[in-house]
Amino acid sequence: MVTETDLIREVRERPETRRVWSTTEAREIARTVGITELTETHWRVITCLRNHFIAYGAPPPQPTACRLCGLQADCEDELFGGPERAWAVAGLPDLSEGE
Repeated sequence: MVTETDLIREVRERPETRRVWSTTEAREIARTVGITELTETHWRVITCLRNHFIAYGAPPPQPTACRLCGLQADCEDELFGGPERAWAVAGLPDLSEGE
């Protein structure tokens, strides 16, 4: 049985995902993990995650990520179903790659 983690990993391992990220790619990844529409608030979180990663090379802690975007501390859970999904849709490297 294919798990959600397997699907996220599969999308991240595609050569085109590793080379180039775009809003089109974000929408494709979102659909893969069961998010049918990315709203303005989704994009706000995606932008915050990507900016933080560019600046610090790591994801912000979950409550901090949401607060950086001016949202409730549980925004990643509410909008994406968890931080791993948010990170995947943002097109950023697998959180476990550095472990």
